[in-house]
Amino acid sequence: MSEDDFMGMLYTDAEAKLREMGFTVFEYKTLETEDINEPDDTIGAVEIKNWKFGKGDFEVGDTYEADAIVVLWYYVCDEPEPNLTVDNCPELAEMLANKAEIDYSYFATKYSGKIIEFDGRIDYCTKHGNYDTRFDYLVSEGDYDPDHQIGPAFKFENNIIFKSALHIKKAHFLPYKISNSSE
Repeated sequence: MSEDDFMGMLYTDAEAKLREMGFTVFEYKTLETEDINEPDDTIGAVEIKNWKFGKGDFEVGDTYEADAIVVLWYYVCDEPEPNLTVDNCPELAEMLANKAEIDYSYFATKYSGKIIEFDGRIDYCTKHGNYDTRFDYLVSEGDYDPDHQIGPAFKFENNIIFKSALHIKKAHFLPYKISNSSE
């Protein structure tokens, strides 16, 4: 068996399999992740007696002492922070409703790297440069009204349509990371 055979396996199942192979000493180490595609308690790496093996390195016929230390590295998914919404972030609610004088650069700096979620609309969409699959968007809060604009407009540039950071689901825009840069 190779390390690949253990990838994605529950660490308790991997230990049982390795015990069947004759190993008796185990250590456990966690790999913290926010990637929900790596379920909790699944193997991310296996290490035997200070020799970490990868693809093709661990082959049938390799021998180890029964008391060689086997380190099972398994995933622990950190609970992601909740998205900023009008319900849990008064500053976002005030900004979107245009009910307060907001220093947008202060807001962007304070919440840099956070994800915002709000009901919104696309006010403008155009191709980015000469690309057919890259787009620039102008997004605002609320339903479209050609005679009235409430709150700020958010500009999203150079979004690849099939890998866009801007996701539309039931007329909600989910999620977008706040950036205080002009990139």
